[in-house]
Amino acid sequence: MYTLRALRSALFRRWRGLGRARSWVLQGLLGLPGPVLLCLPGQDATGRCLGLAFIVLAGSLRCWRAPEEDLPDALRARELNRRICWRASALLLLAGLLLASVQDGSSTATTVLLVLSPLPRLLDPLTWRAWPLPLRQTARVAELLQDISRNQPTYRNRLISGMPEPFLQQDAGPPSARACSTFGRKRRRKGHTVIHWDGRRLTVTDQEGYVHAVSLVGRADVPAKPPVPGAGRIRPVAAMVWLTRGSTRSGVRSRTTLLLLDAAGDRAVTVNDLRCLRENVAQVARAAGLPFTAYDLGFAGPRQEELAGALFRDGATVLTCYG
Repeated sequence: MYTLRALRSALFRRWRGLGRARSWVLQGLLGLPGPVLLCLPGQDATGRCLGLAFIVLAGSLRCWRAPEEDLPDALRARELNRRICWRASALLLLAGLLLASVQDGSSTATTVLLVLSPLPRLLDPLTWRAWPLPLRQTARVAELLQDISRNQPTYRNRLISGMPEPFLQQDAGPPSARACSTFGRKRRRKGHTVIHWDGRRLTVTDQEGYVHAVSLVGRADVPAKPPVPGAGRIRPVAAMVWLTRGSTRSGVRSRTTLLLLDAAGDRAVTVNDLRCLRENVAQVARAAGLPFTAYDLGFAGPRQEELAGALFRDGATVLTCYG
């Protein structure tokens, strides 16, 4: 008895370990009657509809399973929304085929069900928009990271999901009364963007020499009017993010981008190719009491720009300047 129980347990563990192959086997066994009914000579409309129903049921077997438990919450929500839409389409299609098999032909109800069956699947993007925006953005990043990791030999055995790991993270603290700048308090290079904290407010001096005052989230200071006529007012900033793209190992010159993010995590200020050290920017962020995070997106290869856009939306950027 013990030997049989151990053998049964071993077979069950082996069956669970088959993973994708097990799913293909189940789909093949479930859909096998479909081609048989369709290929039988002299088959009537009832048999053909039943054969198609078996094929549809086998093809939609995966959507009836729950999403994988090890996925991030945002990615599970995205996959669940997608599978619910697939289930609704499969149910409408199966109902239409079964109704046609019972009635031995077509009818108005059958036609309506078959015509409406693709609608839930087509409405998947619209229904997904009903979820909260932060959740949708996190799910988009997780899907993109998973897709990137499948093509990366380094991450082939462990899918990246959620958010990439920062190589430098500095928490927010109390603002400092001492001034701090990316090029020092007394040194200003003309034609270079400078991030400056004067002890009370944060400013960004662009490559043209215009000084843009930036208010901080939760602070009582009110920024001055935009120095450039027609320019929008910069939204209050809540964090600084440093992005490194490219890889010196592959012979590609690395590029840097400094982002000043608002409370929603969107880009308020974008500084491309900032000509200063990352440590200098981290010091300004610490003096201003802002969190500072640095990411290296070199692992994404040619999809670095796409990943940067997914991580931090730039549709509402007010100020864009260059090093």
